[in-house]
Amino acid sequence: MIKILFKSFGIHKNQKIKILIDITEFLYYGKETISIVTGTKPQNNTHKSIQFFTESVITEIYIIPICIKAITTDYPRKPKKLIQDLLVTLSEKIDISRIIGDSYFFNGEVKELL
Repeated sequence: MIKILFKSFGIHKNQKIKILIDITEFLYYGKETISIVTGTKPQNNTHKSIQFFTESVITEIYIIPICIKAITTDYPRKPKKLIQDLLVTLSEKIDISRIIGDSYFFNGEVKELL
């Protein structure tokens, strides 16, 4: 699937790829009865949110989302685990030249992993 996507955007097999990673958060005001509702810092009269880990490929022209994973109690928001999963999933399919993310992702554990 990824190979077809890359081909349609003109990304070649041996091309080094930059990956953008981020946590996207949507505030949640309902009951905490579903597993994708997690805690967050209090803001706008709630302390609950739905969070997603996103992975995107950056080209000279496009930012292409390739994966969106819900952060749940079963799949927690731990930087090392998120990066490990990313590397296992993508490194077999593409040549990753750089992973770009905010400082949340780049602590001591993650630096050792990379």
